[in-house]
Amino acid sequence: PDSTYANFAVPYFQEGYVHYVVDAVFSLVIAIQKLVDEKCLNSSTSQPICNEFYPFDGTRLLTILRNISFRNDLSRRNIKFTESGDGIEIYDIFQYQIVHPTERLDYVTIGEYSDSDTTNERIRIDLQKLKWFQYGQQYSTWSETNVTPRSFCSGSCRSGEIRTSTDSQQCCWTCRACELFQIAVNETTCISCSEKEAPNTNFTQCIPIDIEYLSIDNSIALPALVLSSIGLLMAIYTIAVFMRFSHTPIIKASSRELSFFLLSGICACHLCTWPLILKPNIFTCFFIRIGVSLSLTICLAALLTKTNRLARIFNNKQRIAQISCLSPRSQLGICTGIVSVQLIGVLLWIFIFPPSVKFKSEVKHNQRRLILVCQTDNEYIAGSLIYNMLLVISCTLYAIKTRHIPENFNEAKHIGFAMYSICIVWLAFIPIFFGLRSSDNWFRIQFVTLAICLSLSATIILICLFAPKLYIVLFNPSKNNPDKFKERLSAKQISGRYSNAKNNPDQFLTRTNSDNQQRFTPTDYTTEVTFCTSKLDDGTLNVNDEMTQTDVLYGKHSLMNNTFKHNERQRQESVLPSQDVEIMDLLSTTQQKSSIYHAQQASMNMCSSNLPVSNENPWKKMGHVRYKSDRQEVRDTNSSSYHDVYAQHISLV
Repeated sequence: PDSTYANFAVPYFQEGYVHYVVDAVFSLVIAIQKLVDEKCLNSSTSQPICNEFYPFDGTRLLTILRNISFRNDLSRRNIKFTESGDGIEIYDIFQYQIVHPTERLDYVTIGEYSDSDTTNERIRIDLQKLKWFQYGQQYSTWSETNVTPRSFCSGSCRSGEIRTSTDSQQCCWTCRACELFQIAVNETTCISCSEKEAPNTNFTQCIPIDIEYLSIDNSIALPALVLSSIGLLMAIYTIAVFMRFSHTPIIKASSRELSFFLLSGICACHLCTWPLILKPNIFTCFFIRIGVSLSLTICLAALLTKTNRLARIFNNKQRIAQISCLSPRSQLGICTGIVSVQLIGVLLWIFIFPPSVKFKSEVKHNQRRLILVCQTDNEYIAGSLIYNMLLVISCTLYAIKTRHIPENFNEAKHIGFAMYSICIVWLAFIPIFFGLRSSDNWFRIQFVTLAICLSLSATIILICLFAPKLYIVLFNPSKNNPDKFKERLSAKQISGRYSNAKNNPDQFLTRTNSDNQQRFTPTDYTTEVTFCTSKLDDGTLNVNDEMTQTDVLYGKHSLMNNTFKHNERQRQESVLPSQDVEIMDLLSTTQQKSSIYHAQQASMNMCSSNLPVSNENPWKKMGHVRYKSDRQEVRDTNSSSYHDVYAQHISLV
């Protein structure tokens, strides 16, 4: 041992390099021997070195030395040289261990590192000789253990992580997780999955995502299906009842053409639920675009036509001529025109943006979802609904405008109540449809809500407008009696009405109504005169026919402005029955359930000498009736002033 370390408790020894010297000597000896064999191969002398060996060729010796290869049994090493003349790197691997039984710390050879191994296993470790020790803090001693310590700079990264290192520290790195929806293809590279894929749990492979869509199997669609089915059955039943009892007065008086037009729109609203809740495809997307917009437009167009018709009739002030577009054919034409505006817009939308489906990818709670929906943005749906909202507002305004019309025409009040309810339904729908993107089921809630709103709107219209009529037809047929809807006026009384009025101003007209009569006396107001167009078998006029004509005569005031005195209205209401019909389908009714009458000022004297002269034929024909109106100037005896009074002449064809 080296005396330098003699004073330490555990002696240390300097490791010798003798084996390197031995390897060098053996290499040189073998090279010289090969050179001698090469030079003296053909020599005849028996001496170890022949004369041909001289002069000594050092260059040749170096060449032979670089190409030698042998195994030194003494050092147990394979010896050879590289092309540059360097020796093979051979290192012994030592471990500092407690050597038994002396319990001394010493180096123990446990393996070697060499480039000469033909198996390319440069490091060979004898695991039987390898031992691990741990330091005990309690006793401050080292003890042997089976736990292998970590002896490297950085450990392996987990699945889904890659190494990040610097150029100065290639052997040391930190592990970094890949970005969201990326996988680690190796220890250094991450790639992103497509929009239809997501990483697996180990972040090593992209797997397809399950497609989500609203279908009939979802429990959230059950309320819409139930409401749609019930409403559709109710609408079909109503159509069947109307067709079965189409000849009855209450059905005839309800404008049958508009009623069937409205019922078709109600059925379409209920049918729209099915494409909304089925799995999206090109056909369902097409029917959604067509049906959602047009179905409600059909209903609102019929209601708007009804309310507009009543408003024009009862607000017809200072007007003598016939009100235009009151026939059933004209009403259907108006409805078709209103619907065609929406239809043109929808067809343009379909032409510019054809119906299709799309996969909508969204990320919520660090999870990717793939939703199958129709290629329809909310902006386009809102645009198609704006037109319907304008129709709703128009119907509501007309309903408010006609809310004070007589009880015989209270269908306007039913329409008003339906419009108020529909406004509430759609005002609640707007925030639900456009404000639920934060919900996980937003796409399901949107379409289910839209289907429910359409069905609710159709059901409200069906109940408000058709339930009272169905009740009378099915459960109270006594009110569906023709006598309740007919007012008769004899032809003799019609022909002599003006002569009677001229000769006896206190007695103007006798009203015949089944089995009671009432005589009306003139008042200070002029009123409306209504005539029907068909003739009964007994020579009287049938006021219940659908083909009707209304002419209004005005003097100082209008009957439409409630010009009858209160006591006169009470007398009329005591005689006339209550009727729930529309004005042009029940032309025997004017203001506050009155029959056909004409009142003039008692103090006025009719003068036929002031009739206007005209070359134009004053007679007009309407069905079986010819009529004309004459204007007369009448002098007021009290005030000596003149007033215009109109007279009407009627003859049966």
